[in-house]
Amino acid sequence: MARPVAEPGSVGYLATIMVPLAFGCLYQVYINFGERIIETISQNQFLEAAIGTGILSGCSWLLYSTSMIAVDSIKSKTLCSISIRSQDEGFKKVIEFIGKKGLARHGSLIATTHKKKDTFLNWKRGELGHTDPPKMEYRPDDNDALHVLRYKGARILMRRRKGETVMTGYDRRPLVMESLTLSCWGLDNSPIQSLIDDAMAASHAEETDDLKIYVQSNGWPNGFVKALSKKPRPLDSVILDQNLAADLISDAREFLTSGDWYEEVGIPYRRGYLLYGPPGCGKTSFCQALAGALKQDVCMLTLSDPSLNDSELAENLREAPSNSIIMLEDVDAVFADREAQGLAKRSGVTFSGLLNAIDGVASQEGRLFFMTTNHPEKLDPALVRPGRCDVKVELKRASRGMARRLFERFFPDDPSSAEEFSSKLPEYEISMAQLQGYLLEYKGDNFAALNNVPRLLRMSKPQTVDRMSLYEHLHRVGLDLYAPLFETRGYRFKADIGKLNLDSVLKWSPMLRCDEIASSRLGLLLEQDEALMLDYQRADLATVKDLFMSTYLHDAVSKDGTDDAVDAEPSRSLSTSSACLEGLSRFQAEPAGVLELSHLGDALCAAVQRDGKAAASIWLLRRHLQVYHDQPHAAVANAGTLLPPQDRCPEQLQAPDDISTAAWLRRCCLEHLTPKFTSAGYVDAKVLYTLDEEKLKHMGITDVHELAVLTALLTTDREKRPDVILDFTSPDVIRLRELFFEHFGNTPDTAESANTFAWALCDSLGRAPTLSIGQVKRFLRENIDPRACAGAADAFLQAANVAAPASAADSDESAISNPEKYSEVTQWLKPHGLEHYAKKFYKQGFCTLADLALDPKLECGDLEELGIKVKRDSRYVAKMIADLPRNEATA
Repeated sequence: MARPVAEPGSVGYLATIMVPLAFGCLYQVYINFGERIIETISQNQFLEAAIGTGILSGCSWLLYSTSMIAVDSIKSKTLCSISIRSQDEGFKKVIEFIGKKGLARHGSLIATTHKKKDTFLNWKRGELGHTDPPKMEYRPDDNDALHVLRYKGARILMRRRKGETVMTGYDRRPLVMESLTLSCWGLDNSPIQSLIDDAMAASHAEETDDLKIYVQSNGWPNGFVKALSKKPRPLDSVILDQNLAADLISDAREFLTSGDWYEEVGIPYRRGYLLYGPPGCGKTSFCQALAGALKQDVCMLTLSDPSLNDSELAENLREAPSNSIIMLEDVDAVFADREAQGLAKRSGVTFSGLLNAIDGVASQEGRLFFMTTNHPEKLDPALVRPGRCDVKVELKRASRGMARRLFERFFPDDPSSAEEFSSKLPEYEISMAQLQGYLLEYKGDNFAALNNVPRLLRMSKPQTVDRMSLYEHLHRVGLDLYAPLFETRGYRFKADIGKLNLDSVLKWSPMLRCDEIASSRLGLLLEQDEALMLDYQRADLATVKDLFMSTYLHDAVSKDGTDDAVDAEPSRSLSTSSACLEGLSRFQAEPAGVLELSHLGDALCAAVQRDGKAAASIWLLRRHLQVYHDQPHAAVANAGTLLPPQDRCPEQLQAPDDISTAAWLRRCCLEHLTPKFTSAGYVDAKVLYTLDEEKLKHMGITDVHELAVLTALLTTDREKRPDVILDFTSPDVIRLRELFFEHFGNTPDTAESANTFAWALCDSLGRAPTLSIGQVKRFLRENIDPRACAGAADAFLQAANVAAPASAADSDESAISNPEKYSEVTQWLKPHGLEHYAKKFYKQGFCTLADLALDPKLECGDLEELGIKVKRDSRYVAKMIADLPRNEATA
């Protein structure tokens, strides 16, 4: 084994060289001058004393050096140490950790008063007299004393030494330099490292465990300043329904750890959240709890400061503290829509400035941005689009499960009462804030909290009950024709269909299964599709005017034939979209066409009002303007049809499937097969769907084409024969025009005829529910002249709407052998092509014109009850009855 060699410059190295050299020199002096020196010394007592003292001192120094070498050698093999100087930030943290843990309980200690962190809040509390009793801290003294610490089973020696004093800072303050040495026996210094690491971790945890709330400063310095620190709220203290909290925190954590992935994919590294719901449901509380769980601080974004502008807002967001969540509360109160720009100008921040600050080119990345609102429907789509608002979560009022969990938090020893408590409460009617306030009143008495639930229900603010009729709900998206389908099954209100799905509804109606467009829209409505629900809401008057102007402005300008620009009136400029404004900016003088159009827009706003508010949905308004895309006057004149009737009875509308077999076969263009079905007892169309191909053949239907058409319709198979299913559905005015152009060509000569033809077959809403596309195609094939075709449209509609017997009773009625009994009514209706309704009057006892002229005269509602379901016909007959002279009435 090699002998260790002392390092150059060390005490051991010098001793190794100097000791043999000294002994060699002494030996040579003794050989040459030994006798003379001894003789001289012996004759001089003072010299003898001096030399003796020097020899003794040298021997002592040699002994000391040798012992130090031995001690250092022993210490290097039996003791290890780590030193920290006071210049390092870890010095105070280790001293504080040792003092707080009470590791140095013996020996020399120094007592110091605990100082709170220097924050504005602590200073203000002290100025206002809100002070707490001082606390003392006991730490190891700095008098070079040795302290023995026990930490995690290891014995650690601590020595704190003072050094020199230096002057620092601009005010030349004295600073005492210190060093801290921690030692332990053995060659493993891991116990010391563990102590230092734990001290640093404890200091970091103390700094980060507190939730820091930052607010915007309107003074110096600008930006976010720390308002307060508080203990983070436990995540489980905010009770949400199902796994909502876990899903949100999982999503946030995944985002915070996905920075590299965002960079690789090239997507801006931002994540926006929108929490919406009624007040008191925990939106703000959950944001604070989420920040605590993620070890993030909260920066409260406020836009109400009038001195704050767009550039300062963007700068504040860029320089916000790291590891913080940006939170904007009640965003609907700041910017409800683009027309709130007037408010934005007063507040100093524009809507576009807010959008650019959130996700503009110069906006900061790696942030979580939270917005809360009580009214999500008021938010501008640009603010909540993906990229600015990626996750939208509704926080509802308390469910029974949430109420049970809250009760268990207050009374953890009584789970059975928690179940009983929740069962007494209605779901989603009481907010969590109300429940929490109630339980705080009885926090020491679970039985009182359980027995006083009726008092809670009485004290709760009555919630608005959604009593919207199902007809109005469907009417908003153009599905009112299918309202009887639901009403006959007991679904009268919107709230009744909350748990229905499209598959269940499609089983009720073969006609709905055939109509792919209507069924798809109904599915979106049942699922509360976000895009559809935006158009589902009622349009405000500004939106009505905006859509009207954007639809017809180009035509109005074209008709005027001028290139001058228009200076729109200030009162109307706010209700015009950016597209309209761009069109208006091309003109300098206001043409008469645009002015007239603006007045028509005001008339449309008045037509769709009910009780001073617009009552038409955005979806209906868009479709209405599309149907009358080239007829602004007609759009205004028929705008009343956009409003749902207030006193509508369910019996006034017939379900699409409630038709006779004859009517069903006419839609298929197979009316010549009616005798075969009626003779077999199939009078109502509903029973036809029990037939299959074998039964059809047994009835004598052998034609391959007819069998294929009937089989496809009876099975409503859109996959095999989509053309047959499509031809069976009802057209609207747009589709009718397209069919006309497909047959006769789209030329200026045919445009007017196409319009006349289409509207002759439709109601005021632009629908032809009693016709099929197949019937219209056949009628067009039978006509070669577009003008004649348009003129014959009324007769075609009347022939197509001849009511076939829907039941055995109707069959008996159609077989009346004495039609002369109601021949007077028949002759009265015949010039107008309405003679097929005569038997409906006779059935109710109206056999002569004198009967019809009796007061009070029949109106549209009465005629619909008689069986005249076509709106156009019922209105026309009502006008004819109103025009009957009273002198025709007999006693």
